[in-house]
Amino acid sequence: MGSARRLLHRTQGLARRPHSRWALLLVGAVGLIVAGVGAALILRSEDPNSDRVTVTAGRDRPVNQDRVSVAAHNSPTIAQSPTDTRRLVVADKVDRPRFTASLHVSNDGGRSWADVAFPTPRGEDRPYAPDLAWSADGTLFMAFVTLFGRGNSPGAVWTTSSRDGGRSWARPRRVLGRYAFQVRLALDPGGNALYMTWLQATEDAISCVNCFAATGLPILASRSSDGGASWTKPARVSAPDRERVGAPVPAVARTGELYVLYYDFKDDVFLWHNLQGAGYLGDYELVLSRGRPGTDAFREATVEPRVVPGASFLVYLPEFPSLAFDHDRGTLYAAWADSRSGSRDAYLRRSNDGGRSWLEATRINPSVERDQYLPRLSVAPGGRVDAAYLDRRDDPGNRLTAAYLAASYDAGRSWSSIALSRRLFDSTVGPHTFLRGRLQREADQGTRLGLVSGRTASYAAWTDARRGNPTSGKLDILFAPISFERR
Repeated sequence: MGSARRLLHRTQGLARRPHSRWALLLVGAVGLIVAGVGAALILRSEDPNSDRVTVTAGRDRPVNQDRVSVAAHNSPTIAQSPTDTRRLVVADKVDRPRFTASLHVSNDGGRSWADVAFPTPRGEDRPYAPDLAWSADGTLFMAFVTLFGRGNSPGAVWTTSSRDGGRSWARPRRVLGRYAFQVRLALDPGGNALYMTWLQATEDAISCVNCFAATGLPILASRSSDGGASWTKPARVSAPDRERVGAPVPAVARTGELYVLYYDFKDDVFLWHNLQGAGYLGDYELVLSRGRPGTDAFREATVEPRVVPGASFLVYLPEFPSLAFDHDRGTLYAAWADSRSGSRDAYLRRSNDGGRSWLEATRINPSVERDQYLPRLSVAPGGRVDAAYLDRRDDPGNRLTAAYLAASYDAGRSWSSIALSRRLFDSTVGPHTFLRGRLQREADQGTRLGLVSGRTASYAAWTDARRGNPTSGKLDILFAPISFERR
C-alpha cells in the first residue's frame, strides 16, 4: 500500500436510498492499513456549480507529543486562526493516568505540533474538558472545567484567552461554580460576543455512581460581550417538562441569536440512573432551542423525533451531536448517530428557516452493516458541507475503526467520503466504564471530533488507539489535512 491510488468516485445519492473484549485483540490488527488512505478522489455532485473537485487526504500524524505510555487523550476541539490559516490549536481532555487537559499548537498547517502548558488556575490541579473558539480579531478563547474531590466532579468553569495563537494564555477567570457538566463555547460571527452552554446539576444529583440521581436538570446558556469578563444571568435553554436532557451544542447566527442542539433522553431511566436490566427500548429526541441569553426566552423545535440509541454511554459525558451554520445561505445543519437501520449511521438534517422546520434526514456515510458515529460538521466558504466521523466499514467484525471525511456540494443531499486514517484502530482500547452492572465492551474514546473547513483545505482531529493496546489503554489525538482542488 506504499503508493497512493487514485480513485474515481461518483457521489452517492444517499437521500434516495432506503434504508471484544480485550482478549479479542488480533496480533497486528491495529496495524492494518486502510485501503485508499492518502489517495485522491474526484467528487462529483448534482450541484452544477461544484464542477469537479479533487480531494486529497494528507498524511495523518499525532498531535500530542507526550511520551506517557498510558495517557488517554480524547475529545479534541480544533481551531484555526482567521488571520493566519497555517496556525492551528487543538485542545483535548485526558482520562488516564489522571484526569487533566492538554493543548497543542501548529504554525505550519499541521505538519508539526508542539505541546504547550495548560493554563491551570492557581490552586487547581485537574483542568478538564476544554473547548475553543477563535474570534475574527485573532483572539483565541477557551473554556474548561476544573475537577474536585475523589469523585472528580466539576468544581468550577473557567475562561481564558490567547493573543499569540495559543502559546501563552491570560489568567483564567472563574465563570461558574460547581456541577456544570458538558460545557461548550461558541462565538458570535458578527462580533466578539461569547456564548456558553452547559448542563447544570446539583450535589444531590451526583450522589450516585456514573449516573444522575435527580431529573429535571436544565441546560443553561450565558453570554459575554466583554471577552469573558462578565456574563449574563444563565438562561434556561431546555423546556422544564423535559426530565432527562444533555449533550448541548451551541452555534450563533449572524443576528446574534444562539442556537442550541441537544438530546432529550426521554424515559431512559437505565441510562440516567445507571440501572441494571434489559435496557431502554424507546427512542431519544433531537431538539433545537434558540433565543438570546439575557434578553428573551428560548423557543424549541424538534430536529429528529426518533433517534434510535445505539450504545450505552456515561451520562456525564455523552456523545455530542453536531450543529453548523452556512451563514451565507442561511442554512442550518444538524448531524447525529442513529441505529434505526440496525448499526449506527451518521445522519444529517437541514433547515432553511432558522431551525423552525427540518427537511428529511439523509445518511452521510455509505450504507454498510457496520458502525459509523460521532459526526462533526463544518461548512466551508462557498457552501461545501464537511462531516468527519468514525467508521468501521473496513472491518467485518465491526470493531476496528478509522476516521473518515465526507463532503457534500449540494447541501447534504449527496456525499462522497475519503479515509483519513492510515491504520485502523481498536475500539476496545482505552478506559472502560462500568454501566448497568457490567463492564462495557467498547472503551470510552471520547465525545466528539474536531473539524474546521476552508475553501481549499479542511483539518480534522480525532481520538485514535493505534499506539495503544488493551493493557496500556493509550489514546492519542491524530490529525489530517484535506485539500480540495477544482479541476
